[in-house]
Formats: sequence, structure tokens, C-alpha cells
Amino acid sequence: MTEWLVWLDASPWRYGSLCVLVYLAALALGLLPAVAPHSPRRLKSDMVFMAAVALLMLVFRWQVFYFPEHLNPDESGYISQSLTLAHDPVYWRSITAGTSGPFNTYPRLIPALLGFPDNYATSRVMAMILAVVCLSVFYATCRRFAHASLARVATLAAATFWALTTNGDFTHYSGEHMPVLLLLVASHLALRLPDSERWASGTAWLAGFVLGAIPFAKLQGSVLALTITFFCYVFLLRRGESWPRRLGRCGWLTLGGLTAPALVAGSAAVTGQVEHFWQSYIAMNLGYAGSGVSLASIIENLPNLRPFMARFVTLFHSMMALGTLGALCLAWLGLGRSIPIANRRLLIFSSVLLPIAIYTALAPGRPFPHYFLFVLFPVVGWAFAACSAAIAQHVQVPEESAASAEPAPASSKPLALALAVWLAMGLLVQISEHFFSPQLIPVRGLVSDLLKTPRGKVSEAILAHASPGEALGLWGWMHQFHAETGLWKATSDQALEYLWNVKTEGVSVSSWMELVPDYFEDLYLADLKRSNPPVFVDAVAPGSFIFNNRASFGYETFPALAEHINTHYSLAGEIDGIRIFLRKDR
Repeated sequence: MTEWLVWLDASPWRYGSLCVLVYLAALALGLLPAVAPHSPRRLKSDMVFMAAVALLMLVFRWQVFYFPEHLNPDESGYISQSLTLAHDPVYWRSITAGTSGPFNTYPRLIPALLGFPDNYATSRVMAMILAVVCLSVFYATCRRFAHASLARVATLAAATFWALTTNGDFTHYSGEHMPVLLLLVASHLALRLPDSERWASGTAWLAGFVLGAIPFAKLQGSVLALTITFFCYVFLLRRGESWPRRLGRCGWLTLGGLTAPALVAGSAAVTGQVEHFWQSYIAMNLGYAGSGVSLASIIENLPNLRPFMARFVTLFHSMMALGTLGALCLAWLGLGRSIPIANRRLLIFSSVLLPIAIYTALAPGRPFPHYFLFVLFPVVGWAFAACSAAIAQHVQVPEESAASAEPAPASSKPLALALAVWLAMGLLVQISEHFFSPQLIPVRGLVSDLLKTPRGKVSEAILAHASPGEALGLWGWMHQFHAETGLWKATSDQALEYLWNVKTEGVSVSSWMELVPDYFEDLYLADLKRSNPPVFVDAVAPGSFIFNNRASFGYETFPALAEHINTHYSLAGEIDGIRIFLRKDR
């Protein structure tokens, strides 16, 4: 199999032809219910279309699986966390994940539980699978409000971005994949609440549970979760049934919303990790949000972020243009006509959610592209809501159970026009920019070379003294040493990471460790003594991520740590300024 993939990758024509064929097949399946309503039902099924979308994602993304380095420092960080959770599954005792919580990190254990190695390749495969699941939920939501073809082309607009992007922030398993999926599921359930007849109370409870889990996947998604929660209560209170029933369903929603926080808080209490949970997740995240570049400064510099956004700006512009066009058509065509209540509900919901999503991406005040995954589906969803509402009076929407139903003859022209506009603005613009923009990650055409890339020198030196499955003590922010060696984290926190949460401008201190609270210093040292790793690495060196000045950040700047290392470890070697210490009894 690998030989065939290398052969395919070696020729741009072979690989490009396959990509084009798969994309055209997905597009044809998307248009089929509109342009060929009498074609076989199996070809028009939703399962076949989503299988084509999954194949589209795989064909465009498989080469990145072989890239031997992290695509973003967070990627190796997540691998180090899952390696550690496999050793000790108690969250906050074994790991903290910065801005991510347990609902974001525990899913990273799935590949290992299924018997796959925990490495970059499996992490990226999982990211792609989560992307496909996100697209599936988005399509299922759209299908409730528009003809199958319009819903499919809207889904292809999001899939085109996610398949064609070469920015590592959008192709690795980031901290946004799980919260985005949870937000999509919550939105799907919320939009079912106004008119669901079967299991309405269960739907309300499940929506509440998912919404309650979002802050413990990523605290950054809390405002979006609160917004969707508000809509859930409004939808339930406006149901056409008695007030006792409405209030009862609101009670189920509230109960569901409290379930996930209760599980997290309860597990922290049972395992004795309440203080660590508060200090490392709540307090640290609030400090992180407050210590970034100002939101006004980020907004002011948005035009300069284009090189970092890897075609997301093009997607955003395309969807905003589509949504604006849909709104104008709605004002023109809908003048004096009533919009179907379901489409009106979706339009209001998406119009409120989009600015909240943009705020969510910008609020931390840091120009990290992967934050904009929070905006991907809200911006596509807003464009879809506006366009579907504009033609809702002219297009017969088939029942969910009949995706292959053909549109009424009177609806053919507006549906065809809407599809043509989406193809030109939503898909063609993205595709054209893909071929004219530089590639950010050099993977295509290089798979045969990437297969021969050896493990890093530092990781090889570490494995000369330790074996996968043992602990690795690390000072600095170079989690790739965990990912490349299979060694788990000796400490739940990296004390230096707290410096991300501190405004250092104009601060005068003799050592930056003075800015790290005693709690995190004591915790780091206690964890290190408890795990007693065979190898300790001071990764503060030129070329290291963020912390690269030994005089300012080396392990000697933490006196208690220096005393422990100098007493129990000896210097085994130094590679490019990175010092490797071996425990003296090894």
C-alpha cells in the first residue's frame, strides 16, 4: 500500500488527476438530487454523498500523515498528554492541557485503545475523521431547511476549505476540533427543539449535556455555548404546547447542562484534584485570555494576517458575499411574502451566532489561525441560511426521510440559480486560490523522502537512556521529545507555561520565575519527585520554541529545581544547546 502511495505522490499529474476526479464525483453527487431527480435512489442517498466527502478529505490530506514533525507545537503537546493519560488516566493529577479540558483530551486516547501507535500520523488521521464527522453533522442540520442539493453544496464549501488548506493549524489535531464538533451537535439539537415530537425531553437533556461539556472541552467556546443555550430556552418556551410541558422541557435542558460540569467537578473532588483543576484550568485560562494582545490591536491588524490564514480569508469573503447576496434576494423576493418559520428561525440563529464566533476567535488576542475553526461553520451556515431563506418560497423542501425527492417544477429555476451562485462563489473561488497560493507545508511530492527522515538527534539520545513507556522530565516547551520517544510527561504542568499568562511589558525582575506563582513551582517539583523520571531534559536552547534563552529560562533559574537535578542527575550530553541529564542510579 505504501509503495502505491509513493508512486501516486511521485507524479503531480497522477495525484492531481485523482484529486480532480474525486472532487468532481463529490460535486456530482451533491448536484444529483437537483439535476437528475429520477436517478437511482442509492446514488442520491446521504450516506453515499458523505462517503464521497470523506474520500475527498482523505485524498487531499493523506500526504500530511507522513510529515515527521509537528505541524503546530500544540500537536506534540496533545500527543504528550495522551501518552501520559494512558499511564495515569486521572485528569489534572497526570496532565493539564492549557486551554483544553478533559472532553477535548480524553478522545485522543481512542487510537491507542484501538491498538494504534500514538504518533503524529494517528493524530492527523483522527483530526481528519473529526472533520468528516463535523461536516456530516453540519449537512444533517442543513438538510432540515433546504433542498438536498443546496445543503450538499453548502457542505462542500466547508469541505473544500478543510481539504485544500495546507496550513498546519487546520490539519493537525487542534484544541478546536472537539469543541467545534460539540457546538455543531448542540446547534443541530437546538434547531430540533421547536418542533420535535418524539423524545423532545430527551433531546432537550442531550442538548444541555453537550452544551455543558463545551467549556470543559475548551473554555474559549463558552460564549458560543451560552448563546446556543439562550436559543434553546427560547425555542422550548415558544413550543405550541401547555406551559407545564414547556417548563418541564426547560427543566430537562437545565438538568442536562448541569450534568457535564457535575461529572468534571465530581471526578476532581473524588481524586483530590479540585485545587489543581481551579488553578490550572479556570484561573490559568482567565489569565491567558487577559494577557494577550488587545482585541482592538488584533482587529486593526487583520489585513496583515492574510499570509497566516491560509485561504480562510478567501472562504470568509466568499461566504459573506453569498450571505449578503442571499439577504438582498430575501429582501427583494420576500417583500410582502412570509418566510417559512423554520427558515426564519435558522436565519436569526445563524445571524447571532456568526459575530459571537468571530469574537470567540479574536477574544484571546492572539493571531493563531486554528482559533478560526470556531468561525468555519458559522460563516458557511450564515451564508446557507440567507440563501435558503431567499428561495424558500420557491423551492419545495423534501422530507428528511426522502432526500431523493425531486423539487416541484416551479422551483427548478430559483434552485438552479442558487446552486450556480454557490458553485461560482463558494467553491470555484476557493479552488482557484488553492492553485495560485504557495504551499505552507512541503509534503506533496515528497512522501518518499519523508519516509526516510530519521528521528531527531535529541530524541535518539534520550532513547539511549530510557525506553518508551517510561517518564521524561522536561523543562521548556519542546513536547516533540515526548511524541518522538513515546515517553510520558513526568509533570502535569510546565511551570514556564504560566509565563504565557503574564503581561511582561515594562516588568523588571531578576528572574522570570518570580512571575510564576508558588503553586505552580511547588507542583512541578512535587510531580517530578513523584514520577522520578530516568531522564531530565533542559530544552531551553537556541532554536527551541518560545523559551530559548538559557540565562533567562534555563533550569538553573528555578533554584529548587536546580538543587534537585544537581543532586540526583548527572549531565549525559548536550545537543545544540539542549542538555540531557541521566538519573544517577541508572
